[in-house]
Amino acid sequence: PAPPCPSPTATKMGAFKSKHDHEEVNTSYLATMEIDDDGLNLIKAVAAEAARESVPVAAEVPDAEDNAPPPAPVGDGEADERSAAASTPEDLAALLMQVGLSTRKKSPYLQGLIDAVRSKADAAVSKDGSLKPSTEAADDIRIMRFLGANKWDAAAAAEEYVSSLKSRKAKGLDALRDEIVAKNPGFFGGKEELDCIYVHGTSKALQEVNPRTFTDVRTEGPYRLLRDKRGNLVVIECVGVVDYAAIAAVGFEPWTKEFFTFNELRVLVLDELSRRCGKLLLTNTVMDMSHINMMPNPFAPKVEKDGKAAAKASSEVTKEVYPTTTFRNYMVNLSESTAKAAGPLIKALVPKRSADKLKIFGPDFQSALHEDVDCANLPQRYGGELPDGIQFKLIDAKGKKK
Repeated sequence: PAPPCPSPTATKMGAFKSKHDHEEVNTSYLATMEIDDDGLNLIKAVAAEAARESVPVAAEVPDAEDNAPPPAPVGDGEADERSAAASTPEDLAALLMQVGLSTRKKSPYLQGLIDAVRSKADAAVSKDGSLKPSTEAADDIRIMRFLGANKWDAAAAAEEYVSSLKSRKAKGLDALRDEIVAKNPGFFGGKEELDCIYVHGTSKALQEVNPRTFTDVRTEGPYRLLRDKRGNLVVIECVGVVDYAAIAAVGFEPWTKEFFTFNELRVLVLDELSRRCGKLLLTNTVMDMSHINMMPNPFAPKVEKDGKAAAKASSEVTKEVYPTTTFRNYMVNLSESTAKAAGPLIKALVPKRSADKLKIFGPDFQSALHEDVDCANLPQRYGGELPDGIQFKLIDAKGKKK
């Protein structure tokens, strides 16, 4: 399921400040909208993620129009040149948002920030050896993600990074990392495709009831990754067809483990691809909102409430452990009325400088999505060339029941 909204810090009636973004935004009119808490939280969660990883206030970045075409990709040579000269948080943030931040050519300024974070981490590990990070978690690329999420403030990034090492220990994420790497020797040995995406015995069963697509569905392995035009990983989520009763039958504990496994795999893939291409890559997520319940449901069954509680707890961990992984979120197939209502909501919640990270659409979204992603990496349902996966069968089946 899509992550729920992180708890904002209240400032006054009708306004909040997010953890990482210091612009106060007015949300007092939200109470008049006929969208329930889950619907609002879903939209606000994506908005908060956009604000968390956006350019600092001082950056001179043109405001994005609603659903405007994406900016042109930054070429490899230009990325290296601009990254090597980056000397301010604004320089780094602008490159990050354009997927132009080089992982090969770091400026002395950026390397100094990375070294400062690593120094704090090394001090924590010297006191508690069990916090020693994995090879990938200790890499410059992963530390750059923490810096980006903290507006390139080394002290704040170091605090969050050390906290993430404690969370990784508590949740057994390094053991998941070892399992994923062991089952994907080809990919982590330099091949383009993943060897295995169903890591656990319950993985396939959970994919049937909480489906997501990030590989070519035409093969049962090796698995070709879906990529956008910049090289980012493409992930398709259909949040309206998550079957909480079926998840409960498998077990919420296995579901939580699967959720952590997918996110560990996703970020391991992003870091590996970033090393190969020399730019910090991100995730381009399509959230299909078909059948999402945007109206209040006071009679929701207990199993659904338990499922959402498990999703919330898991999402809070992944947001801390895997920062700066979002390039863009497309929310598609909302009803026309909800899409129109969401527009003002996004303008209220997301600073203009980060509006380009979040795109809200009704059923007419394919042309905009194709600006970012080639047809070879999209299902036929989205005007692409790939067969529709199981999630679209679930969408159709749910539509027939109605």
